[in-house]
Amino acid sequence: TIFFALIAMSLGARIFGPKAKVLTKRVSSSSLIEPVTIENLKAQFHAHHQKLTLVNFWATWCEPCKEEFPTLLKLRQKYQDKGLYVYFVSVDESKNIPHLENYLKSLHVDFPTGRPSGDEDGVKMISQLSPGWHGVIPTSLFFDAAGNLVQSYEGPLDFKDLEKIVTQLLHD
Repeated sequence: TIFFALIAMSLGARIFGPKAKVLTKRVSSSSLIEPVTIENLKAQFHAHHQKLTLVNFWATWCEPCKEEFPTLLKLRQKYQDKGLYVYFVSVDESKNIPHLENYLKSLHVDFPTGRPSGDEDGVKMISQLSPGWHGVIPTSLFFDAAGNLVQSYEGPLDFKDLEKIVTQLLHD
C-alpha cells in the first residue's frame, strides 16, 4: 500500500486529516469565492446550457494544482464558446481565503470559484461526485449536459491531454 500511496502522491497532493472548516456564507458581494454545495453544483450543469462541464478540485497549498491552474484557464478560454463550461472548486480552508483570493487575482480570474459550504467539505463533495476517487488533487471531473460523470482524472493534466479529452467528449 505504501507503493500505491507514493504513486498517487506523485500524481498530485493527497488530502488527509480531519474535516476541513467550511465557508458558511459569501465572503463579500465582490468576492471571487462563492459557497457551493453538491446540489447547486449539479444545478450549474443545466444552468449554463453547455454540452460538457469540467469541475476541477484544487487548492492553493497544492503545487501540482497551481501548476495546472493556468492550463485550465487557457482551456476555458479556448473552448467556452464551443460547449465547455469550466468551474473551479477550491478545497482551501477558511483561514486561507485571503491567500486564495490573492492567487485568483494574480491570474486575472474574473469569474467565481466555488468553495464547499454548509456541512460539506471538499473530500465529501469529490467522493460523492466521483465514488472511485482516491484522494488526490487536483481532480478534474467531466460531466455531460445531463449532469452524468463521463470522465474523471486525478493529478495534473497538461494542455495537450486536456484538449484531447475535451475535443473527444464534445464530439461524442
